[in-house]
Amino acid sequence: MVFDLNLSSPEDLSIVSGTLNSSYSFSFLDLSLMGCDLRQQQAMKRSRHGPRSRSLQYIGVTFYRRTGRWESHIWDCGKLVYLGGFDTAHVAARLVLCPLIVTDGAHTATRIKIYVGPLGHHSCHLIKYFEEVQGVSKIKDGYNPATWMLEATTLAQEKLLNINFTDVYKTSLLFERNKELIKELSSPAPGSRDLLLPTQYSQSFYTQCFACLWKQNLSYWRNPPYVAVRFFFTFVIALLFGTIFWDLGTKRNRYQYLFNAMGSMYASVLFIGVKNASSVQPVVSVERTVFYRERAAGMYSAFPYSFAQIAIELPYVFVQALMYGVIVYAMIGFEWTVAKFFWYLFFMYFTLLYFTFYGMMAIGLTPNQSISSIVSSSLYSLWNLFSGFIMPQTISFDS
Repeated sequence: MVFDLNLSSPEDLSIVSGTLNSSYSFSFLDLSLMGCDLRQQQAMKRSRHGPRSRSLQYIGVTFYRRTGRWESHIWDCGKLVYLGGFDTAHVAARLVLCPLIVTDGAHTATRIKIYVGPLGHHSCHLIKYFEEVQGVSKIKDGYNPATWMLEATTLAQEKLLNINFTDVYKTSLLFERNKELIKELSSPAPGSRDLLLPTQYSQSFYTQCFACLWKQNLSYWRNPPYVAVRFFFTFVIALLFGTIFWDLGTKRNRYQYLFNAMGSMYASVLFIGVKNASSVQPVVSVERTVFYRERAAGMYSAFPYSFAQIAIELPYVFVQALMYGVIVYAMIGFEWTVAKFFWYLFFMYFTLLYFTFYGMMAIGLTPNQSISSIVSSSLYSLWNLFSGFIMPQTISFDS
């Protein structure tokens, strides 16, 4: 069952979905987590291991000293069931007392369904149902319906009003209508056929590519720590190397001058390329977790995702190469001819591209970011050693 309770205030329950065990399940739609991307959701998660102490104020609430969070537990058929972790003991206790979380189809060891039905605009149907129960106080103007429902249906309120909300639901017209609806929907309509999907995915290959590219575009645009820092690093390196190799391009009468000019390109490619390869790995690692979830849901195949991940890097790397190329080319003083300038941009652009794609490949071939960092770092040394600059090829001229 899914209950949309409009849990939008900070004190509301912070659970999106979960399962209690193989037969009991609960699911909440928490508006406080809606719109958070995977990076923000991962930042909210903490380790549950560490010393703990029980709350003296609430039953079923445990405090973990290491994480500083309160956790809710209930006993079900002799087993301790974990319900979730929260910032305050009050919210954790409300989950233990919440009557909507435990549901099953046949039997239950604790409280079962007290309301199954439509919510309506601003939860009007939910409010109307509980206000019709004798003894339940009316909701105040502007009060959160989810909070009011949780407060009005606690075990303490049941004892105070001498009622059982489970029995009230079982004897209501809503329960009878739900039974009739379940019976009606359980049998197929006359003349109907089994559902058969002609393709594995609901959308075409082109639509999958466009959707993945659109998602990657938003992900990069909303990630300034990755994009903006990369551009800033490139700008600083360009000014640094342009100052070090100032006006070196006009000196071509000695072999050492040519070697220095090649060294400027080699050093810039190595610095910026390694930075690109290392900075793209955390981004790809997070996106891979999203990819596993969405591919399992049948949203798209692996190829459109890979295509979008590669295509989104093309304009960003081009801007990066153009920024570096214009600054350094002008400060070093290379010849301002169209052919030579574009050849310079061509080599810088594609060199930075294969460094960036190498960082993506390292993440794809390893189970996590830590291992990919170790593997890629070891290959940087080999790349540097055999790039052809430190150990150049010996050229012999025949007389």
